[in-house]
Amino acid sequence: MPQQLKNIIGRWKEHKYALAILALGLILLLLPTAGGGEQTETSAGEDWAPTFDLETEERRLEAAILALDGVEEAHVLLSLDATAERQLAQTEDGPLVVSDGQGETPVELRCVYPEYRGAAVVWQGNGGAGTALDITQITAAFTGLGSDKITVKSMGKQ
Repeated sequence: MPQQLKNIIGRWKEHKYALAILALGLILLLLPTAGGGEQTETSAGEDWAPTFDLETEERRLEAAILALDGVEEAHVLLSLDATAERQLAQTEDGPLVVSDGQGETPVELRCVYPEYRGAAVVWQGNGGAGTALDITQITAAFTGLGSDKITVKSMGKQ
């Protein structure tokens, strides 16, 4: 057993520089980095809102509904419970800010996106009740709403 241990230690000594570089690389990989991705320039006093656009979400849902068989036209209205907001870290003097050399940025603890309150879809096409059910199911999946908060009405057949 001691001879095998001496052989292993001897091999490690032969490759000590390669092992040191490997260990240094692993340490560098485990260190946190300063820039966690793409940053936008903001200042501590600047108004800020998370990137959430209700009209964009309505268009995305509308596009999914228009992809259904039997739907030729659709209009989507979504309502929200509240606006998007963020919670900032606080100190005794106000919001905690960090300086990145280009300015100061507030430290964000969490971001709260709005929840949907209800949805209304008006559609036109040659689909029937099955199409209306499909629209309800797509809207529920997209918004997380129950079917009792979704209204789907047909404009009538062309």
